[in-house]
Amino acid sequence: MTRSFCLILCAAGLLAAGCAKSDAGARLADAHALALEARLDSIATQNAQLEEEARLNHAFLKEYTTLINRTLAHLDVITEREGMLRRIRLDIEAGEAGSWREGQGTIQERLNDNLVAIERYIEESERQREELRRQHAELQRIARVPSVDNSGLTRTIERLNLLVEEQEKTILSLREEARRLQGRVAELKEANTELVEENTELRQAFYVVGTREELLQRGIIDRRGGFLSIGRRTHIDELDPRHFQAATVETREVFVGEHLKRYQILSHHRNSASLYAFERRGAAVYLAIHDAEAFWKISRYLVVEVKR
Repeated sequence: MTRSFCLILCAAGLLAAGCAKSDAGARLADAHALALEARLDSIATQNAQLEEEARLNHAFLKEYTTLINRTLAHLDVITEREGMLRRIRLDIEAGEAGSWREGQGTIQERLNDNLVAIERYIEESERQREELRRQHAELQRIARVPSVDNSGLTRTIERLNLLVEEQEKTILSLREEARRLQGRVAELKEANTELVEENTELRQAFYVVGTREELLQRGIIDRRGGFLSIGRRTHIDELDPRHFQAATVETREVFVGEHLKRYQILSHHRNSASLYAFERRGAAVYLAIHDAEAFWKISRYLVVEVKR
């Protein structure tokens, strides 16, 4: 009895020891599982961080490349505008202020086009500067991530910033040049207008045809000395162009009238009979001028007296 009881107690002790060992193994397994789960979470967090860094780098490099291309394209356009202004300046210096080019228009139109474009480039340059500042701030934010090496990008952005500053100086210089050329064109146009007006005035000629009474009433002639036809002479006073018909110094023929009894020139031309002749054509009478240049050089005011 005593021996059997001892065997039972031994069996119970062994069973209890086995159960205790099993519980310790389970707890250890649970600890390992928790550590593994924490490690997996950490890896997932690091992976997400790396993915975000890659996304930021990709987005930044895409914007950065776009900015570089836009800046370089901007430089090409500025160089093109410089060439346009140079050609316009040569046209102006050649005295072709009113010249026109196929597909480009007049100098004034080309200057206006350049000024509008230059003003647009100034606005674009300001936007570029703002974009560079934003890009630099973005780069500084990315720089806080240890895996990103941005030293080369920073130097490039700094060079771009200097490049944009030079662009602004060039653009402002181009604007001043375009405005100076506009002023020069305006001066040349004014001078040309004055020359045209002066030339028109120099080419103007005037004539009047009328009876003695009509000429007296208009104040074109007066009578001085003698009675009737004895010692009478005709004097041409200061002439008012409003009483005359307009002509030019190229005029070679003047209609005198129809059914006239008498006609004669009272102006200074009468002393140069070789330069003109009265011609009858049916009932009409014309003054034919043989040498227009010489005739109108005598006087640009022709007075013809007729009797109907």
